[in-house]
Amino acid sequence: MELFFGCCVFHYGLWNPATRQFKKIEEPQQCINLLSEGFCHSSKINDYKLVRTGYFLYPATRRTRYDRRRVDSVVRALVFSWKTDSWRTVEDGALLGGSFSDPVTVKGDLCWKVSGERNYLANEELVLAFDSSNDVFRRIELPGLINQSNPSYTTTITEFKGSLGLFVFLEYGSNSGFDFWVLNESRTGGNIRCCWTRFLTVGTLSKIGRPISAWRCKIILKNLMGENSFFLYDPISREIIDVPILSDDVYEYVETLASVDETK
Repeated sequence: MELFFGCCVFHYGLWNPATRQFKKIEEPQQCINLLSEGFCHSSKINDYKLVRTGYFLYPATRRTRYDRRRVDSVVRALVFSWKTDSWRTVEDGALLGGSFSDPVTVKGDLCWKVSGERNYLANEELVLAFDSSNDVFRRIELPGLINQSNPSYTTTITEFKGSLGLFVFLEYGSNSGFDFWVLNESRTGGNIRCCWTRFLTVGTLSKIGRPISAWRCKIILKNLMGENSFFLYDPISREIIDVPILSDDVYEYVETLASVDETK
């Protein structure tokens, strides 16, 4: 199942390439100044969800539906459910503003890396996670030394074997060396304990690239010396494999025969 969209005039649709079905999603009644969005599937409740976070816009006049100059100061979320075919508003104290990365899906939950946010410590980064089974948000701190290190270091989140992974690399370095951290989570009652572990350190590579994702025990790096090309790094054999694809980014696709219209 994939998401197709075309802030107020966004047009969304559900498209399943496997069944070639398409369904338009009705627009939410509330318009927002968008901060982030993501699409995920919760296996716990068997539901696909579209999540949009941002600042709500106030209605303006009869002629203008919303006035972008009148923006609420509280970050909220609009969540669309495939099972109910409806939107709902979510207010959660963990929501915050800032610069959001592209979303990463971990066990059906959405994760964004947030930096430069207004509602938290300045110049630091954290992860905002959305539990797709109960529509609850929470914040995850990055390893302490990351936010205290040289600001020229850059971080990227990814999914890794059912856990959240974190790449740390030198943005303007002359090689592709990087560290890879993995988040370990344990639940005690209603509390979640998070602990980051440095899983891998990669030294200088023969090609210059930026790590963007972990895939089938290999690391996908974007080639910084070529135009929109990628290569794989095998941390076990230390082999570099060129990928004959030109693209701006890479996305994971999982085939499903689910109907785009759960209500029928």
